[in-house]
Amino acid sequence: MAAALLNLSADHLDRHGDLAGYLAAKQRVFAFQEAGAIAVVNADEPGLAPPDLGARLRRFSLTGPVADGCWRDGERVVERGPGAAPEELFRLADLPLAGPHQLENAMAAVLLALAAGAPRAGIPAALAAFRGLPHRLQQVGERDGVTFWDDSKGTNVGATVRALEGFAPASVHLILGGRSKGTDLSALATAVGRAARAAYLIGEATGELARALAGVCPLLACGTLDVAVARAAAAARPGEAVVLSPACASFDQFRDFVHRGEEFQRLVGELLAAEVTRG
Repeated sequence: MAAALLNLSADHLDRHGDLAGYLAAKQRVFAFQEAGAIAVVNADEPGLAPPDLGARLRRFSLTGPVADGCWRDGERVVERGPGAAPEELFRLADLPLAGPHQLENAMAAVLLALAAGAPRAGIPAALAAFRGLPHRLQQVGERDGVTFWDDSKGTNVGATVRALEGFAPASVHLILGGRSKGTDLSALATAVGRAARAAYLIGEATGELARALAGVCPLLACGTLDVAVARAAAAARPGEAVVLSPACASFDQFRDFVHRGEEFQRLVGELLAAEVTRG
């Protein structure tokens, strides 16, 4: 049996009490593994593996070699077991999804696939065929050089920070907000300051986000998603992106993150259809 733990960020603390409680809950995925099982963890986030782990530990890394697992080596990902020489698993060009976190996801998935007996030779083609999951930094449209991205699943600060890593500086019209989870929204400041040309704030967390991000980039209080999409699309220029990555829960205005993402895609579709009609 194989299991993986990719990352940890402040989320669901209302349920788990604190970050240590949340980590303990995540680590339970390894609790019933027996000898010979495979545990996959992110080497770039120390402390993810429980100290009493009984399975074989395999790691993945964006930053450097690991003794047992895989890592990025220039424009490729290589893998080795204990005492073995590294062998290429796939090229970065094989992965159609943008962003460092997507590469981390791919490396973890590949280690799990190998543990399940998947042939190494089929890995590049399998990655190339994968187009991502709905509402997880999913490109949903393009108009005059402006791309539109649905990352409604970005319901916490850590997820939004990772999503922004894949965009050029000052290129993102970022839609933020919803229902705050009570975490420190100022932790968005560095990533938003680097990537966002402007942020469009919606929902209950508007005031909290405005205070947390004051001076970081232009902030526009929009209230609702439809207003935010319209204003962001009007302001975006060729080469820029309109990104819904809210860093908040959706329950103030939507049933769940899926409903929010579906509404975003509907609004983008209406914009694109109107452009075709005018053309």
